[in-house]
Amino acid sequence: MDAGSPLRNDQGSVRARRRSGERAASSPHRQRVRTIMLASVGTPIDAKVIERAVEVAQEKPTKVLVLSVARVWGTALGLPNPMLYPSKREWDEQRAIANEAARALEARGVRATTKLVGSRSASKAIARWAEFLGCRAIIIGAPAVGRWERWLRGDEPNRVSRRTRLPVHAVPLPTLPPRTSRDRRRPAS
Repeated sequence: MDAGSPLRNDQGSVRARRRSGERAASSPHRQRVRTIMLASVGTPIDAKVIERAVEVAQEKPTKVLVLSVARVWGTALGLPNPMLYPSKREWDEQRAIANEAARALEARGVRATTKLVGSRSASKAIARWAEFLGCRAIIIGAPAVGRWERWLRGDEPNRVSRRTRLPVHAVPLPTLPPRTSRDRRRPAS
């Protein structure tokens, strides 16, 4: 190596300065940006969940990743079947959910990005992506459901918290009234 190379081993080299903890005068001080995840299991993200994400994001320089999971409905006879994957319309719905939440976060001054994922198990996908991307926390809406509905559909925030070591902020949401056959009919004029 020549004497002008930045990788010289004397005390003035770049490598020696890195080992000693010194910073070059020309490099700006960089702050580490924390990433938190705002997750949706395919349902629209409520304003209360977005507010909780804004509260958590105000602590340090934080980026919020909005993750929306499109449901894959299983396999046919143990083989993947293209008819069970999310359709283009379902992907567009999930994209709209994630983009709407990201716009709401950016309107409140929080930097946000979106990611769409297809999975059979939404809780597994949320937990794995959060750990893979190095997120510090997961924020998810927790609608109030009865015991019977919890048994049928499951409790996604609880499943996410069981699958990861990250802190999971489950924001309680009001319960939705059950749909009846009358709700599907045309409204009375």
